[in-house]
Amino acid sequence: MRIRATHERRRGGITVWLFLLIIPLFALAAFSVDLNYIWTADAELQNAADAAALAGADQLLGPTTAASLPNTTQGQWDTLQQLAGQAAVRAAEARAATETAAGAPVVLNDDDVQVGYILDPTAPPDSPAGAFQAPSSGCFPNSVQV
Repeated sequence: MRIRATHERRRGGITVWLFLLIIPLFALAAFSVDLNYIWTADAELQNAADAAALAGADQLLGPTTAASLPNTTQGQWDTLQQLAGQAAVRAAEARAATETAAGAPVVLNDDDVQVGYILDPTAPPDSPAGAFQAPSSGCFPNSVQV
């Protein structure tokens, strides 16, 4: 006796799965595009902050040299420190204004820029000597944080 195999045709089985899985596929594609946009905007903002901090720190070099002269009085030193901080903030804001992030210009407020000092720039940032500190009467500012 011979058994015949019957082949039943199932039509449309793949179509149902395709329609069920196409929605999550489009959702993942949209999420990946949004995530790429977020990462790009974050990188552009970081570049703008770095450029602004470097422009601000560049403004500290001249007053630091003048403040370290032996004939500088405490009043002159304080004035130089104040002028250096103001120049650093203005330079950082001006440099940030030339940058864009996510297609919009970067706006930097006065509160976003901190002028201070680092005792030992070669020390790790988590150590007391390598940590960013507010300026005091004993140390002239040598760093800008944005």
